[in-house]
Amino acid sequence: MTIMMHKGSRTLDREQLAEIKTPERTRTHWPIPHHEILQETQKTLGQVGYEFKDEEILVSNDNQKFLASFTIDNPRGRWKENNDYSFKMAVMSSHDKSLPVAFFTGTSVFICTNGQWDATFTTRRKHTKNAWDAIYDQLRDLAFKMDEM
Repeated sequence: MTIMMHKGSRTLDREQLAEIKTPERTRTHWPIPHHEILQETQKTLGQVGYEFKDEEILVSNDNQKFLASFTIDNPRGRWKENNDYSFKMAVMSSHDKSLPVAFFTGTSVFICTNGQWDATFTTRRKHTKNAWDAIYDQLRDLAFKMDEM
């Protein structure tokens, strides 16, 4: 799996990610803290049996853009029977309105903050007032799609 920041980045752990300040919301833009996106993604998918490993977290030098990637396994999924087969997942977001909250999954995933991506399944949502409701639905849909593989 490959994740790339277009103009520089740094690798963080979860604790450092949680320290990044989230800008105040406006009438039309409701930024979501980077660490909450990662935490809720893994919590939501974990509730349906997914396990996570090989986590990588990148943020832009100004903390506005966020990318995370990890390998996911599902002990109850049909594809678990083949040890050579696992899914990758990447999450992307920004505080500066340049990127939506987006999720990318597949056996091979590539994302870059310049807008290029390659994945089997993708979903995205702008940072708006009711974004979390849509994000939860999208994550569940992705989980079911991966189970069907």
